Amino acid sequence: MSNSQHEQQIVRLEHENRQLRDLTTTILDTIEALIIVLTPSGQLVRCNRACERLSGYTQAQLSGRALWDMFMGEQASAAAQAIFEQIVGGTYPLSCESTWRTRSGQLRLIDWIYTAICDDTGQPQTIIGMGQDITRKRQLEQELRSQRDHALQLSHQLQASLTRTEALYAITRTIMSEQPLARQLEQIVQQIAATFTADRVTLIAVDQQSAAVTAFVGAGAGMGAIAHVDYAELMAGLTGWVLRTGQLALSPQGAADPRESPHVQARRQATNCGAIMVAPLSSAAQTLGTLTLINSPGQPDWSQQDSELLTIIAQQIASALAHEQAAQRLYLAPISNIPAASESGPIPAA
Repeated sequence: MSNSQHEQQIVRLEHENRQLRDLTTTILDTIEALIIVLTPSGQLVRCNRACERLSGYTQAQLSGRALWDMFMGEQASAAAQAIFEQIVGGTYPLSCESTWRTRSGQLRLIDWIYTAICDDTGQPQTIIGMGQDITRKRQLEQELRSQRDHALQLSHQLQASLTRTEALYAITRTIMSEQPLARQLEQIVQQIAATFTADRVTLIAVDQQSAAVTAFVGAGAGMGAIAHVDYAELMAGLTGWVLRTGQLALSPQGAADPRESPHVQARRQATNCGAIMVAPLSSAAQTLGTLTLINSPGQPDWSQQDSELLTIIAQQIASALAHEQAAQRLYLAPISNIPAASESGPIPAA
């Protein structure tokens, strides 16, 4: 081959290489994916236009700089360096996510795939990363999760509201029935235990002038844990506080309630009581007794919504008690006259 032909071949190869390089550059700068070319030690050799637009830096500003020094915080930097160590060690391609801090200070979440081009000895010589900005995608996913959780919460609230509305309706029908008041109260207490899923529910009617309990009605799976107490001990606990103040008492689990005497606090723990809620049975400025709901320690504390519903129920019961007293000029029948389902029920310390 003559020198002239050799020179022509070199010119042709250079031209083809230039065309190939220009084509590669055009392709890289046209696609939306982020493309970076790095050395095995993480220095940037080249990046495409998409990378420049997202980062806010030009290729000239990034060239020769370590990837983690430019865009990443300390934690992300350590993770990226660990990825590069795996690639250099021969493990590739590898996928990962990393957060870039752009020139304007924005944080962008990038989903990367890294691979390597090796030399003749099989050692990675060039590392290529292709990434996709998934920041908005993750934001949308989070928004969808939040919306789903909110919808689920609303559904639960609606179901709870419906359940309690049905309970109020059932209690109102029971009060308006022709049954004896003692039987009405038994049914109501059972309905309350089911509606609130309480471990124990007790209704106590008292004669404060004679310092006596005139009636007791109880329901719930945990009724067997309630101990027999006298009137004085009742007055030393939440029941006494409610009778004296006419206010509802919410007592969460896990902490001593100062409204209870030390003796009552010890009994509360011994009888496996969790959160307690006590509502007054008040009518015409007179407190006729209390309505108590007790959860076991594994159940949640009573909420404000629980207290509002219990207050409405207690008012209905108090009106029925007051009406019975006005009609007969007597309090409820003593415990011994209450039907057999309640005869053995002890009086709760709460």
